[in-house]
Amino acid sequence: MNRIPVLEGSFVSEPEPALVGSRCRSCETVAFPASFTCPNPRCMDKDVAPAPLSRTGRLASWTTVHFPPPPPFVAPDPFVPITVVEVEFASEGIQVVGPLTGAGADELRMGMPMETVVEPYYADRDGEVIGWKFRPAEESNDD
Repeated sequence: MNRIPVLEGSFVSEPEPALVGSRCRSCETVAFPASFTCPNPRCMDKDVAPAPLSRTGRLASWTTVHFPPPPPFVAPDPFVPITVVEVEFASEGIQVVGPLTGAGADELRMGMPMETVVEPYYADRDGEVIGWKFRPAEESNDD
């Protein structure tokens, strides 16, 4: 089956799953998804480069969505509620939102370690659409 990224260039699967944003070469500000200019209003330089994000971060927030989101999200029919988490990548100074996998909302706690994974979002006649998700991770010293 053909694997189609939900947002081209926003993540890698190998050697380990990781998000790819951008980093300003002038002020080091990181953005996700990648930006063509620095998002820092004090800089706004156009000299940005691709920047892989840390693979792990800390849970900053979460919510469970009980209604189908609008396109481009493709919801199953019947819709099954999904939990969306916000993960803080402290070394990059940003937070990223994505679906939760590998646990239920009742297992989450603020600040717990989370890791980036790449999994299918849905499949259609063109193939399997894949993207980033977050799952609970083992404690480590590099978060």
